[in-house]
Amino acid sequence: NWDSQTKRFISLVSAGHGNPGGSIPGDSRGIMIVYNADNNAWQRGNLWDNGGWFETEHTYNHADIDETRRIMLYPRDGYLKAWNIDTLGPWYNYKTGGPAPDQAFNGNGGYANTYFPDRDEYITPYHYSTQIQVYTFANDIHANTPSPSFNDYHEWALYNEAKHEVLYGGPGSINKRDINGIATALSNGGHSLNITDGLAVDPVSGDFLTFARDGAIYAMNTTTGVWRTVSAGPGLHY
Repeated sequence: NWDSQTKRFISLVSAGHGNPGGSIPGDSRGIMIVYNADNNAWQRGNLWDNGGWFETEHTYNHADIDETRRIMLYPRDGYLKAWNIDTLGPWYNYKTGGPAPDQAFNGNGGYANTYFPDRDEYITPYHYSTQIQVYTFANDIHANTPSPSFNDYHEWALYNEAKHEVLYGGPGSINKRDINGIATALSNGGHSLNITDGLAVDPVSGDFLTFARDGAIYAMNTTTGVWRTVSAGPGLHY
């Protein structure tokens, strides 16, 4: 997660499927890692420990940064947890979720999460093929919201700052939620669009990028839905 104000990359490193020996040998907690682009320095934050033994399995696509509130957000065990990105922690419970499944904060499994600053909301494609969870900070409402269908395991979500939208989906599927809260299905262009493919957004053009397993880089204009090949490459085997 990139903090544009301080030019730092901040990451919650997974402990790995709930097994001891993840970030630190013999310790099932995750850890915070901070990289400062200005001085090329790495810094280690505090362990994931919020008054209990919280495992941070499957952290990919879970945590995101709210640059205005200066916190990293991570849903887990019924809470939306927060970590101050300036003081480097500690973790604390920012918001308690309501009844599952409509209002539950849960970071376990293959769910994705991202913060949508233009709408001040936290979005979770949460194993519902025709719904997403949306938590709106201003009115403190957390509930399911209709969505075009998407494949519902190993979901992903990305904020597109250039076009003021959120792109989300699961393997082989992609949707966008615009600044008015309207969700639209987009073409996958025949690509797998899995979290292991390397998915990103071009910060200048707002194009959606996938670093595909055939070694090529493909881009989609999220306004027109048209795909193009950016760069061909040798096949990648993983």
